[in-house]
Amino acid sequence: MQSPSARKKNKVHSKKHLDAKYPKTITLSELNKNVCKRKPFRWQMITDQDSQTVIKALKKGYPVSVFDQLKEKLDISEKKLAVLVNIAPRTLTRRKKTGRLNSDESERILRIIRLFGHAVDILGDEEEAKRWFMAPNYGLGDTPPLEYADTEPGAREVEKLLGRLEWGVFT
Repeated sequence: MQSPSARKKNKVHSKKHLDAKYPKTITLSELNKNVCKRKPFRWQMITDQDSQTVIKALKKGYPVSVFDQLKEKLDISEKKLAVLVNIAPRTLTRRKKTGRLNSDESERILRIIRLFGHAVDILGDEEEAKRWFMAPNYGLGDTPPLEYADTEPGAREVEKLLGRLEWGVFT
């Protein structure tokens, strides 16, 4: 049986061992700067925030400009993006007048932003990710990933598919 001081010494040694084995967690922005060597999206600040900040922003609602930036980034029509994030045309017109989306609409937009950012990270650039997002995909029943991600369960399937692509699993 070990003495209390020997046990304490072993704990300190094992903590040092764990710190060396598992270094400090890095943020998405650090990963973008250090690993991907690419310019972050203008709206990427939305996904780089900690959970509490994201939740506060979602409850407040994103500015309509986030919708417009996503539309430009994906190079799709306003009508198509509105359908994908389930915003009726008249509702979108009202939101443009007030300048802010509600929390549910903001959350659906965040879902698409995160998936697109993940696709860019895996595929290497925005153009390739955009092509992949728009093309029918066998793994999703010949539905384009962007259309498949219009619901939370569909978005999870797209995320799983991206994970398989990242690890080189045939999809």
